[in-house]
Amino acid sequence: MSESAHILVAEDDPTDAYFFQRAFRRAGLPITAETPLPDSRELRLEIHQGVAATMKKLETAELWAARVDPVTHHYQTTWGALRASPAGSFVVDGATVPEPQVELVGLYVARDLPDDAYAVLSGEKPADYWYVMPIMVGLIGLGLLFVWALARAVKRDLLTPRVASPASPSSPPVA
Repeated sequence: MSESAHILVAEDDPTDAYFFQRAFRRAGLPITAETPLPDSRELRLEIHQGVAATMKKLETAELWAARVDPVTHHYQTTWGALRASPAGSFVVDGATVPEPQVELVGLYVARDLPDDAYAVLSGEKPADYWYVMPIMVGLIGLGLLFVWALARAVKRDLLTPRVASPASPSSPPVA
């Protein structure tokens, strides 16, 4: 939300961070946070200035080894606090954020929906669901076909007594 940037610099030696910080302060870039990136030789420095202003100051100071990335901040507050903010900006957590720097405002309700709630969709009519009846008729017909096949299989295999087959003439006599 507020305009700020990250500066990424590659450091070959742990003392490079100190020299980079001094160079950035001389260039007029106040560093508010410093984060070494694990498993790399990079250092992330956060400043509270826009990307364009930061790039211009880095070019003026001839600091070519730095990369500038925009940073998006997330603020969470109540609706009452936002309504109390002055026109043209938002006051959130003690920080004043001008409206042009706001990209997205998301709202959510802290209350749960009641168990007996219904969803009402405006503009839909029962005629919009014409295809449901033929699908249901087809599914019921298919279900009846399977029940009929199951009843025949049970009758054939379980309810019909088995007749012993007569001995064939080529089989040896039983003693």
